[in-house]
Amino acid sequence: MKVLYYKDFAAFDYNQTGNIGLLGDIVTNEHKEIGVIIQVHDDGDVRTDMFGNCYMSEIRLATMEEIQKFQPDIIPHLTKSLPKYPKN
Repeated sequence: MKVLYYKDFAAFDYNQTGNIGLLGDIVTNEHKEIGVIIQVHDDGDVRTDMFGNCYMSEIRLATMEEIQKFQPDIIPHLTKSLPKYPKN
């Protein structure tokens, strides 16, 4: 899951030095906190809006069920576009 505009969740315009494709991903940690990735560092760390900096090994993508249960305010911000696949 990904939000459309990750900057809506950031308090600052953070410097991005890593894989910017991760920006906007909705992740969770072992404490069932849900956050949006708002900054990526070149050493593999990321910053979320809800629980700060963490290692990628400490988080995983959140499921829709987890988002609905623990952070439903994110739902209106989800991307609405689906990947386009060629017709066979």
